[in-house]
Amino acid sequence: MQKFMDWMERYIVPVASKIGAQRHLVAIRDGFATIMPLMIVGSFGLLIHNFPIDSVKAMFGEGGALHWLDVIALNVYAGSMFLMGLFAAISIGYALGKSYDVDGFSTGLVTMASSLILTNMMAYKAPVTWGGFDLGTVGWEPGIFAKWLGSAGLVTILITTLITGTLFAKIVKSGKLNITLPDGVPPAVARSFSALLPTAVVLVLVGIVFAICEAFGYADVYLHVYNGIAKPLMVFSNSLPVLLFIILLQQVLWFFGLHGSNILAPVINGIFLALTAENMAAIAAGNTEGINIINSQFLDSYVNLGGSGLTAALVIVMMFKSKSQVNKQIRNVAGGPAFFNINEPLIFGLPIVLNPIYIIPFIAAPLVSACIAYAASVAGFVAPASAVVPWTCPPIISAWLATGQWQGAAVALVNILVGVLIYLPFVMYADKKNLELEVAEA
Repeated sequence: MQKFMDWMERYIVPVASKIGAQRHLVAIRDGFATIMPLMIVGSFGLLIHNFPIDSVKAMFGEGGALHWLDVIALNVYAGSMFLMGLFAAISIGYALGKSYDVDGFSTGLVTMASSLILTNMMAYKAPVTWGGFDLGTVGWEPGIFAKWLGSAGLVTILITTLITGTLFAKIVKSGKLNITLPDGVPPAVARSFSALLPTAVVLVLVGIVFAICEAFGYADVYLHVYNGIAKPLMVFSNSLPVLLFIILLQQVLWFFGLHGSNILAPVINGIFLALTAENMAAIAAGNTEGINIINSQFLDSYVNLGGSGLTAALVIVMMFKSKSQVNKQIRNVAGGPAFFNINEPLIFGLPIVLNPIYIIPFIAAPLVSACIAYAASVAGFVAPASAVVPWTCPPIISAWLATGQWQGAAVALVNILVGVLIYLPFVMYADKKNLELEVAEA
């Protein structure tokens, strides 16, 4: 064990630390964290539309007493979660700009405009009517295929945002194209003029890229990126082996004191969150086919119960089996936060970090729980998670809200009970050692 820990600390931990501090990955993580309230509110709008109780859901339909509430809920969903790609372009661009010490808002606007340029807006010709007369199709009318502003276009938007945001920030930082105004000019006006030429350079370059794509028959950039990169990547990620690898990597990073959830957030948000968004879009359209079992909410509902490592089970075992004073004190401090999936007091206070006693259950419990939940979903016992629930939502309740079924809560409860069995012998052994030390010191 010591040789393995030494090897990890020498070769893996430094690489993971660099990845966790890489500005583009940090921008993706922070950008998604910024728009998370929009996605959560949009998810609750969809939950109302797809209410788990049939008698109440019928009241939301056409002619129902609560149909007006369904209209509100669906429009809230459409105006928030359905446009997550567009919001991500702004928020990630903002975070990337701030990391380069340039104006974040200007960077976010440039990355959003760049993403819109590639949507081929001018390809749509609109029919024109006036006074009841059909005037035919007159010129170009800007139009956007809204699907590309949601999860389907997320990969294209992420690539575009990272490239154009970096380019814009570096041009601004160089100062070669900045227009400097006198000191008496209001700051907002000075910033806008300073960003004028860098903005023009970036947007023109994006326009040139689109023109080249169109010349070679790839005018619908989003469609080709989706079919060539995004969809195969999502299909590959929507598998149990990939999920288990992500969980294993997350737990190993935590064990060495690195925030595994934050380091892997770009992957989880960029791919697994898109799978959740696909589920939501399918549910909103009344379609139950092609629903993704594995997605970001699958992790929060069935795996990260009490926090990474299924530590809700660890707290329960400590509540009933701890006899040493140190374990009792840690249990009392960590019990409350664990109810809301905050487990840093346990990870760093128990500690779990670099503790060879806890590495086995800390890794095994979430892996086993993922397999149980996956099997229950494949068997049709529970529907796949199709709503984004706040990660601080208490375990069991989170699974019920994410699936809209009591079966989701039941699977989460089973996972916690199995986690208790996995943690039990290790907690008892560690508690016994602590008790012997306390007796010896006394």
